[in-house]
Amino acid sequence: MTDVTEPREPSDWSVRRTGRGTIVIAVLAVYVLSPVPLSWCFRKTGMFEIASPVFSAVYAPLQYLYEHIVFVKDFYDWQERFFQL
Repeated sequence: MTDVTEPREPSDWSVRRTGRGTIVIAVLAVYVLSPVPLSWCFRKTGMFEIASPVFSAVYAPLQYLYEHIVFVKDFYDWQERFFQL
C-alpha cells in the first residue's frame, strides 16, 4: 500500500499536458496582443496594402469582438493611440 502523504513525481502525461497548455495559452496571448503592433510594422515598412487581405482574414474573430464588446474595443483603441496609428 502506498503512503498518501508521500509526494508523488509528476507523470510524463501530466508534464506533456502542462507544456502543451502553456504553449496554447502563450500562442493565444500573442494572437490577441499582436494585431495593432503588427499593423504598425506593416504600415512603417509600406507592406500594409499587400498584407491587408491576409491580415483581415487572420484577425476576423478579433474584429467581431472589437465591434461587439466594449472593453475589447477600448483595449484596441488604447493600443492604436499608443502606436499613434
